[in-house]
Amino acid sequence: MTSNTPSTTYDIELIPGDGIGTEVVDAAMPLVRTVADEYGFAFETTRRDWGTEYYLDHGEMMPDDGLDRLASADSIFLGAVGHPDVPDHVTLHGLLLPIRKGFDQYVCKRPNVLFEGIESPLRGYEAGDIDFVVYRENTEGEYADVGGREHRELPHETAIQSACFEPLRRHLDRYRCPDYREYGTRTLGEYPSRRRVPLDVRAGPRERARHCR
Repeated sequence: MTSNTPSTTYDIELIPGDGIGTEVVDAAMPLVRTVADEYGFAFETTRRDWGTEYYLDHGEMMPDDGLDRLASADSIFLGAVGHPDVPDHVTLHGLLLPIRKGFDQYVCKRPNVLFEGIESPLRGYEAGDIDFVVYRENTEGEYADVGGREHRELPHETAIQSACFEPLRRHLDRYRCPDYREYGTRTLGEYPSRRRVPLDVRAGPRERARHCR
């Protein structure tokens, strides 16, 4: 449906971040504009300069009230963060995890589609042959942030790292079901850690019902 008068305006927070993140955001926004024009909605953006460069200048990845500034937005578009001179735990705990956990962004949904005009490194596949969705943890697993250090600065200092997956699995089961019903899917694979690796493939009604009952 094409409309000349936008019926809805969305507020998008842009956090390009560092390195390729700025390039990704700058390249993607014209596409968002094209989609908005095609489907009859509008959007307004607020660009935040938070990231590693901000950290090097201010000693923090984002302001103390950063989450409050983001809270009213309809969407957050974050590029990437990281810098060879700044440890990963600084960028992770200073920006990524506060946003993910603060807004309960528990699903990392990754569509994988082979589009027309793109040559796949997998031989023998044409446009449309590859079309599946991967769901993974976004706030748990490696991002659970459960653990710590005991006996600090002593010879027997010990680091403890734990992972948490069960709440994530319940979240994902609810989140994936609309996609199951629409596309027809089944879940393939399971790691020893009990993380599921769901891949969307063709399946019949009985298979879909098994996952979404």
